[in-house]
Amino acid sequence: MACKLYNLVFMKRFVMTEIVFFVEDDPDGGYTARALTESIFTQADDIETLRKIVRDAVHCHFPNEKTVLKSFDYI
Repeated sequence: MACKLYNLVFMKRFVMTEIVFFVEDDPDGGYTARALTESIFTQADDIETLRKIVRDAVHCHFPNEKTVLKSFDYI
């Protein structure tokens, strides 16, 4: 099973916030993503979809914050 860490940098009200996600192959197919510092978990069939869903999950987790995804990098 391949494991990956992705580093997401969000800008919240002009303050840079970094959220690191642990991305794994899902045994049932696709990928799962779990934030290491927040209670955020999601899954998708492919990496591109996972990126979009992670962005949506972060917006749901911080509904009152204006967040802008600045980067989504493999580390």
